[in-house]
Order: sequence, then structure tokens, then C-alpha cells
Amino acid sequence: MKFIYFSSFYKLIASELISIFSFLITLIPGKIGSYLRNFYYFHLSMCHVFTISISPFCQIEGNIFFGSDFSLGRFSCLFARSGGKIVIGSNVSLNTNVMINSDLGGLIEIGNDVLIGPNVVIRSSEHMYSDPLTIIKCQGHIPGKIFIENDVWICANSVITSNVTIGKGSVIAAGSVVTTDVEPYSIVGGVPARIIKKRV
Repeated sequence: MKFIYFSSFYKLIASELISIFSFLITLIPGKIGSYLRNFYYFHLSMCHVFTISISPFCQIEGNIFFGSDFSLGRFSCLFARSGGKIVIGSNVSLNTNVMINSDLGGLIEIGNDVLIGPNVVIRSSEHMYSDPLTIIKCQGHIPGKIFIENDVWICANSVITSNVTIGKGSVIAAGSVVTTDVEPYSIVGGVPARIIKKRV
């Protein structure tokens, strides 16, 4: 009984030390901080190359994989906990304060050569709210999927909801809320987003 107790205690301490280290390396500025974050996420198998750039003050947790030449701006958060998954391609740039969340069994896949502006929210799971007699926070979540294809530009302050595909070469105008699929090479905008014109 004592062995089980101490084993659990040591696991808790190890987990807390990892969390503290993860937090501390987010605070280190400059090239040293960038190198340490590169090395840390490489060690966690989140990337296979040393050509990623993670700015200070970011949170990254869960089942996440980055391609080469990935950059993440300050104060951004990537979460793929509790069965979720995020896969990001190569040459992808996320600006400051971007939130990408695939917790609770969700899936988010981002292709190559994608640009994501500041304050964008991409979330693949939704709160359930069908029972009016139960408070919403107690009704659980519905996991979903989001696919962002190659060469997409998502402008500032946009929101991408679950179960949508944004087609190759598309542009999402600033402040848009995307609730349905976007055809390739489209420019969409509005709340909810509607097609403005085609690029080709």
C-alpha cells in the first residue's frame, strides 16, 4: 500500500516538474529561448526538424505535430488533449494570440503554406446544449473535424467552427465566422461567412 502511494506521489512530482519546465522555457526571449523550445518540442516528437520558431508566452499541450518552417507568434495556444489531435504542415505561420483547440477527441489538420492572422480561433469540438433543463457546461462536448488545405490565408479575428473544410488557395476575410465548407480558391467574409468572389 505504501509503495503504491509513494509511486503515485513520485509520478505527480515528475509531472509537475515537467509542467514547470514547459512553462519556464516559454518565458525565455531571444535565440536561446527559441533554441530551447525547438529542442524541447523535438524531444517530445512534436516535430522532426529544428526549423520551427515558437515565440515566448505560448502554450502547447497534447497530441500535436509540426512540419518544417513552422512559426508561432506570442501568446498563442495549441491544445490537443483528451484524445484530440492537431497536425500542421510545412511553411505555416501563425500570428500572435491564435487559439487552436482540438481537445476532447477533435481533429484539426492544417496543410502547407498556410497563413493565420492574429486573434484567430479554430476549435473542432462544440459544447452540447440540447437539454434546456441541464446547464450547458454539464452537457459535454461533440468532437468534430476541421481541415484547412494548402495555401490558405485566414485573416485577423476570424473564427473557424467544427466540421468544416477550407479549400486550397482560399482567403478568409478579417472578422469572419466560418460555419460551412469553403470551396477552393474562394474569398469569403461575414458572419456567417459567405462567398465574396472566386480567385480563379
